Amino acid sequence: MADSVFYASILKKFTTTANFQTLFSGLGRQKLTLTGLNHFGRSLLLAGLISTQDKPIVFITKSEREQFALQRLMENLWNIPAAIYPPLRSSSLNREEFVENFKTRVIMAKQMTRPNQLTIFTGKHLIEPLTYPATSLSIEVGQELTPAQLLTQLLGLGFERQTKTFQAGEIAQRGEVMDVFPIDHEYPLRITFVGDRIDKLYTFEPINGNKIDQLNQVEIAAIKIKAFAPSLVEQLDEITDQVIIILDHTDEIMQSLYEMFVASENTRLATINKALDTLPLIKIEAIASEDIKRLEFDFFEPSVYASQMDRLIKDIKKHISEGWQVGIATDKGKSITQIFTEVDLSLTDNPKLLPMVPGVGMISPSLKTLILTDDEMFAITSSVTTHATNKQQRLFLAEIQRGDYIVHNDHGIGRLLDIQRLQLNGVEREYLIVEYAKGDKLYVPIDQIDKVSKYISVDGRPPQLTRLSSQSWKRVIGRIRKESHKFAKELLDLYAKRQLNQGISFNSEEFWAKALADTFAFEETPDQESVINEILRDMEQDKPMDRLLVADVGFGKTEVAIRAAFKAVTSGYQVAYLAPTTILVEQQYKTFTERLKPFDTKVAALSRFKSKAEQTETVAKIKLGEVDIVIGTHRLLSKDIKFKNLGLIIIDEEQRFGVGHKEKLKLLRSEVDVLSLTATPIPRTLNLALSGIRDISVIETPPTNRLPIITTVAAYASDLVQQAIEKEVKRGGQVYFVHNRVQTIDTVQHKLEKMMPEVKFIHAHGQMGERLLAKIMQEFNQNKYDVLIASTIIENGLDNPNVNTLLVDDAGHFGLSQLHQLRGRIGRGKVQAYSYFLYNKGKLLPKALERLKTIQENTELGSGYNIAMRDMQLRGAGGVLSKQQHGHITAIGLSLYTKLLNKAIEEMRTGHKINVSDVTIDLPIAAYLPVKYVDAESQRLKIYQTLGIIENTNELDEEFKKLFENYGKLPIEVVNLKKLLRLKLSALSTQQVTSITAKNLHPSDVAPKYLITIHLTEPPKPKMLEPLMKLAPSLEVGEKYVALNHTDFPGDWLEGLTAFVGNIKKI
Repeated sequence: MADSVFYASILKKFTTTANFQTLFSGLGRQKLTLTGLNHFGRSLLLAGLISTQDKPIVFITKSEREQFALQRLMENLWNIPAAIYPPLRSSSLNREEFVENFKTRVIMAKQMTRPNQLTIFTGKHLIEPLTYPATSLSIEVGQELTPAQLLTQLLGLGFERQTKTFQAGEIAQRGEVMDVFPIDHEYPLRITFVGDRIDKLYTFEPINGNKIDQLNQVEIAAIKIKAFAPSLVEQLDEITDQVIIILDHTDEIMQSLYEMFVASENTRLATINKALDTLPLIKIEAIASEDIKRLEFDFFEPSVYASQMDRLIKDIKKHISEGWQVGIATDKGKSITQIFTEVDLSLTDNPKLLPMVPGVGMISPSLKTLILTDDEMFAITSSVTTHATNKQQRLFLAEIQRGDYIVHNDHGIGRLLDIQRLQLNGVEREYLIVEYAKGDKLYVPIDQIDKVSKYISVDGRPPQLTRLSSQSWKRVIGRIRKESHKFAKELLDLYAKRQLNQGISFNSEEFWAKALADTFAFEETPDQESVINEILRDMEQDKPMDRLLVADVGFGKTEVAIRAAFKAVTSGYQVAYLAPTTILVEQQYKTFTERLKPFDTKVAALSRFKSKAEQTETVAKIKLGEVDIVIGTHRLLSKDIKFKNLGLIIIDEEQRFGVGHKEKLKLLRSEVDVLSLTATPIPRTLNLALSGIRDISVIETPPTNRLPIITTVAAYASDLVQQAIEKEVKRGGQVYFVHNRVQTIDTVQHKLEKMMPEVKFIHAHGQMGERLLAKIMQEFNQNKYDVLIASTIIENGLDNPNVNTLLVDDAGHFGLSQLHQLRGRIGRGKVQAYSYFLYNKGKLLPKALERLKTIQENTELGSGYNIAMRDMQLRGAGGVLSKQQHGHITAIGLSLYTKLLNKAIEEMRTGHKINVSDVTIDLPIAAYLPVKYVDAESQRLKIYQTLGIIENTNELDEEFKKLFENYGKLPIEVVNLKKLLRLKLSALSTQQVTSITAKNLHPSDVAPKYLITIHLTEPPKPKMLEPLMKLAPSLEVGEKYVALNHTDFPGDWLEGLTAFVGNIKKI
């Protein structure tokens, strides 16, 4: 429980505000829309309602993740229990989980109308039948009924016969005594008979059989769902006077429901819409529609300080001096106290030290209250970001969720149905339930998730499911493995030929490089410094450089390009910089000119912004060698351009150039050094990383003090647009408003000017004359206008640190990479930036919604890789590899094909066959993430996937350290999971172990004795046996295995086994 006094004072202030009083007086009588409620604000609203009236509350939010996040806040901050209504489980899957799910849903459906009850639903529940028993059976003492008759009736109600009743839904009969565990009872019932009559009824303790309560009569509910049970929206219509209904994220809920219906069922969606329209709902939105009564609260996310302690301390002191209450919710109490003490801030009363609770951060000007958490104070550090990005790159094709098509390395293409906890042979684990052709199911232990990846096709079409019993999958894999070796040889031959070409060896003199570095106004990030050295070393070699530099927007690619260009110039060579747009040419011309001004470097620009006379003059100077660096569009590839001594070509976003231009660039690659730059590694660029024919450098670390951009995805609303623009202009900043239809851009400007007459607007697009476009851009950069309404001409390379708000109109029509590039135009300084992606209500297609969800979820610095991968999942992998490989990708999916190809390349490169790429471990250990520890299924899956790609024990320790920091002390199941993964890493490192299994030699004994068998790729050699026998005295040797007893290892036998397996490698 958090600090009750601190939060109680906030609650007291909140319930006395005019907004809350207005809300309270209108409950149940009118529709209201509330804005300005972040996660903390939502929980405070609910706490306020529960503390001031008795009606139950039905809260409907968009996802399970939001359900659990809100539940945590309610319980941790306000000590208010919140019931989570779970998703419906299929009765065809695990019986235990189905019964538990059924029981929970039945109890909650009954309890949702109790006074002060808070029940949290998701949007899917609006259309899903609530769970009510199909029927029930009433029995009483003295009733004439035989044990056989009652047993038959109970089996018909869905109960299952067992020898003892420990769980709901079970019955057990022993002569004239019958035990029944009804689903809505806390304890089982014992029914005793005398002849054909019920003699006694009582509840009892299942462990010891002790009687608890004597009963005369009882209702036993069926474990079958009532046919035609009402959905939540239908139930709410009946009980609307009894409950308070709050709908959160309404647009997103309705959009997700829209996706669940095919066109023929749109009438059902219309029915739901109509039903919701009649209810006196309270809606929580980012921005209210203009025609609905609204209350504007002011609970917002606080600024992110990213370890900028000076700014943090300054802001806290400022707030306290102005009479604010400040709370610091942290797990780092000791270090925070020390930092604050050094600047005369005592964490006793104000600011107040609070326990860390995720999602509690907020700022409220009306309540004069600020709460900061570790997330805001320390969220972004370069080391954490680098680590995360490395993981993302290995995980990029693995993100899976229910309903996805997946590929299992050994069994082929299936569909992920569920993730369940099952008990097999007395051991509890989590399993992925995968459906194959003909309804076959495969249960994949969660520790083998590294064998599972998401299926990504060439064109996004669904695949054909594999037959589990068929040998066809092995034949397909065998054929593609053979083909991948052939392709790997072709790639390596191509790479070798390129290495034979004679290239330019640029000057290795460090004087000029150091002189340029000393004039850099910022401190290089570690990645940036490493990449600069990598590229400069490459340029000094006598082989042609062909290197790709991948760095997210704003991560410092231009500075790296300047260093490379300057090295070429100081070695006596010319540089050509190709940019995809004329605006980017002007931007880079300005940047290069200013940066190289102290060194008298001659920089020129060649684009349609220049007059014919200026172009002719520049072309002549290039030919005479009077220009050192020329920056231009594809005009640089024209026949009339002749360089005197070209040494380096820098290509910015090569994928934006046409086929013809790329062919010319391909020819140049064999003659000069080439450096390609990209902000978003789109599929074609990824191909180069996968195939190994091109050197790649990656900048993963964001510049110091850079803040993540706060991103909002919402339906277009005039209020929101006005609010966003005026907020930016009032703080002295400027705004980009992207409208990508030239025909209506004038109309948009007039509409905005009418709405905000005091704001200065101008518009620009690619069809304008060169001079006018150049003039507009120049005047905007000189702050003569507040808002630039533009087409996507601003997408690449613009760098104006004064622009820190972006609005994208009709964002559903943009590609993911485009949206990411547009967002990258802002937030390039120390000021907090805001982006708004606006869509037309009711006109959003499912894939457009997915793109917008992705852009909203990936706001962290360096998230370009994630975005690119999601883009590929949505569009298919058609652009990734050559046409000859399309059939292979369709057959087995991109992820598995990539694994096979990379393995083939590594084997060809080293000359060593990789014998073991995965190890199967099946030991009697309960190893998983309990739901009570990580409650959200999507989060558990993500953690499992991350753990599945770990490559060494350092990464393993780091991931489990993160688990401890995020979720608290590791339960025994999680400790076991870590030990199991450590054993797996040890086995993989041997390149000899294929699997490790265990068999209980004495299953009837209380203390088990396990025979552990370690399967090998080849018969064990005599020289390895003697040292292994010293470690395990019971060692047995087979043709391709060794076996031993777990009792050979005193203490923790799993750790002993891990050490034993490690010794196989040493020997």
